[in-house]
Amino acid sequence: MLIRVGVFDFASRYVVPAIKQRIVKILYFEYGYNQLKISELLGISQSSISKYVSKRKKLDIDLGSIQFAESRIRNLVDEIEKKSLEGEGLELAISKLAVELLRGGYLCGYHSLVDEGLKTSACKICSELFKEV
Repeated sequence: MLIRVGVFDFASRYVVPAIKQRIVKILYFEYGYNQLKISELLGISQSSISKYVSKRKKLDIDLGSIQFAESRIRNLVDEIEKKSLEGEGLELAISKLAVELLRGGYLCGYHSLVDEGLKTSACKICSELFKEV
């Protein structure tokens, strides 16, 4: 029996947490913010911040190696630091980035690692589902 992980499950379990983890790591390791400050800026519990800093995820999506993702995340971090992006606006920006990464095919290889039935060479689900209108 094949284990299927749909696009929305993949996004909520792996993509959005990977984006948040990358934001946290930049704020912590590069900007020197402590976990409490990051928790306040992002509206995420301090224990979640601790996990993002210290632990690897079940699927380690390396967004830092995807130039498009890294550039967009760094822009988000700049806006977060200036306090011009927070709350719902931040969640919206993270969700939009997740959709852009899925639509652009940047994460197909990662998706195939958790979905045994996904054939990345033939899959058009994200490009069709998130097609620009």
